[in-house]
Amino acid sequence: MISLAVVDDNPKDRDRICKIVKETVKKEHFELKVTPMGDPSFLKADIEEGIHYDIFLLDVEMPGYTGMELARLIQENCGASYIIFVTSHIEYCPEGYEVGALRYILKEKLEEKLPGDLAYALSRIKNQKGRYFVVRNASGTRKIPYEDIIKIVKEDNKYSLIYTREGEYKVRSSIRSLMEQLKSGAFVVVNKGILVNVGHIHDIDTSRILHLSCGLEAEASKSHLTDVRQKVMEYCLERLSGGEQA
Repeated sequence: MISLAVVDDNPKDRDRICKIVKETVKKEHFELKVTPMGDPSFLKADIEEGIHYDIFLLDVEMPGYTGMELARLIQENCGASYIIFVTSHIEYCPEGYEVGALRYILKEKLEEKLPGDLAYALSRIKNQKGRYFVVRNASGTRKIPYEDIIKIVKEDNKYSLIYTREGEYKVRSSIRSLMEQLKSGAFVVVNKGILVNVGHIHDIDTSRILHLSCGLEAEASKSHLTDVRQKVMEYCLERLSGGEQA
């Protein structure tokens, strides 16, 4: 089931958003759990407790924590999820996209814009949720959704470590073999023996350090840096345009 959080301190706007969400879900035939919140601190607590949401519909100006502050917290802790800002303040639009928003919708155009943008996010998640990487080790067999994989690091000639939102998994496989198994344009080689999910890259600093979800990092080599930046740009443009990623 796909989970969605609606955070808006205005009860009328929150109910309005939830109504559009429910109508869209019914039309698109998705199974969705909607959690409305009037206090942004409730979402902050959920994130810190590890409660996962696939989609966040956030107001920008709220008492206690702004939508932008919540979005940065989501970036740091929630990995591959979708943020849609729903607000009356157009002046925050550039900052909204800086914190990884899928869309920035003005409340005056809510009925016009939200159904299509929400349907796009839902379809993306549905496609992603059907793609798993199967880990087989001494502990048994586990299916890991592609979107939960943050990075993969070569440990030695025989083993690799898969870092996910839930923890680490040691597998008997080379990076090359894992790349062939994943067969997804969402992953990019950033250094010898290091594979990263582009959707989990939050920024790249001047030292070529990639800051990833869940506080993880990876260093991009000089030879791979241009390709990594290109992949990140393509990922951002794809999310803004509504296109599909390979």
